[in-house]
Amino acid sequence: MRPEVHPEVRRDALLETHADPYPGPYSDPRTDPRTATRPGPASGPYAAPELCPQGETCPGTATHPRAASPRTPGAPGACAGADPRHTLVVIDDLLARIRKRRRLDGFDLLAAHRLRERRELLRRYAHRRPAPGSAPTRGWVHGDFHPLNVLYAGTAPHEPLAIVDWDRLDVQPLAEEVVRAGVIFFLRPDGTLDLTKLGAYARAYRAATGAGPAELAAAVHRVWWERLNDFWMLRWRYHLRDHRTDAQFPAAAALVVWWTAEYPAVRDAFCE
Repeated sequence: MRPEVHPEVRRDALLETHADPYPGPYSDPRTDPRTATRPGPASGPYAAPELCPQGETCPGTATHPRAASPRTPGAPGACAGADPRHTLVVIDDLLARIRKRRRLDGFDLLAAHRLRERRELLRRYAHRRPAPGSAPTRGWVHGDFHPLNVLYAGTAPHEPLAIVDWDRLDVQPLAEEVVRAGVIFFLRPDGTLDLTKLGAYARAYRAATGAGPAELAAAVHRVWWERLNDFWMLRWRYHLRDHRTDAQFPAAAALVVWWTAEYPAVRDAFCE
């Protein structure tokens, strides 16, 4: 007879060893936090900001301890990027909530895998936290610009007719809104970005606004860091028992890892 194993021991072992149930490009060794290259150059025209002193995350972001509810984080403005120490607390909390579930489904296993993966990435790249004052030029932004908030004509050529959902209208870093929108509009189901379309989109924005490469590079870095520390979809599921964003999570979580490995390519798509 095999010795009986306590159910919690089996659950913990499964959570720690289960392979990613959604294999994709983010399973490539280049994206492994033990071997991934450092994102961005240490110097040059697109250099990422230097690490700032430890400070508080901006109020209202998903990792801020006083956040009223888990939701999509707003632009960080002039504040430093999210504090990874707070994010690690969020990760531990979410993993604990997953372990307490009576039955684990495929989503739970994927979420646990991504949380452990993100913890390693944060430890590896903590020195890349954006500094206070590194935000690009500020101006009025929509605040939640993505495909579901754009209405198109029902007949060809399906031109855009209106932009809706303006409840987050605010003065925030302009280029960060552009980067956030770009990585949503051109996100593929496997968690990669269509860099050809992204580059065309960014060139059109720069031509229309006169924004320079340095401004876009700073925005790319800040939004990458924002995504690295962002777990609002999991907080909806495990804190609020709201499953509306579950379908978005696999690609969104994969994007963070892929973006980290392909940081120069994503930056160049916005800047060149």
